[in-house]
Amino acid sequence: MSRLRYMLLGVGFMLAAAGLLCGQMNLPGFPPGKWWKERAAVEELHLTAEQQGKIESIWMENRRRLIDLKADLDRKQLDLSDVLGQSTVDEPAAVKAFEAVQLARLAIEKTTFSMRVRTKNVLSAEQQQKLEEIAERARRERQARK
Repeated sequence: MSRLRYMLLGVGFMLAAAGLLCGQMNLPGFPPGKWWKERAAVEELHLTAEQQGKIESIWMENRRRLIDLKADLDRKQLDLSDVLGQSTVDEPAAVKAFEAVQLARLAIEKTTFSMRVRTKNVLSAEQQQKLEEIAERARRERQARK
């Protein structure tokens, strides 16, 4: 069992590192919340009503999917906990449950990535740059409050 825990921990660390690298891809940062509906952001970005509608559509479509994917992840994590909670852990079952958790996480990441790409494609290059600036300001403000 000790060997299995070390193996699962090692794989978890590798996946976390891969997630950090993916998070640094050259996609615009997004401010928190429904920024495309906030008056200040709309004015600064010069968003049109059509762009706002497209972004809202992307968000709603993916929000529903993300809710379903999160529920699936929760179920998979519960299954993994059940397998690991046994006094004698069935290694193949534990690895299978662990892989299921990682696949569920990947599905969430892929959906989020797709949502970001689709949103980026709604904006002009100038709007993308301004959005990154707005997101950075929001990030600095959150950090200052800590």
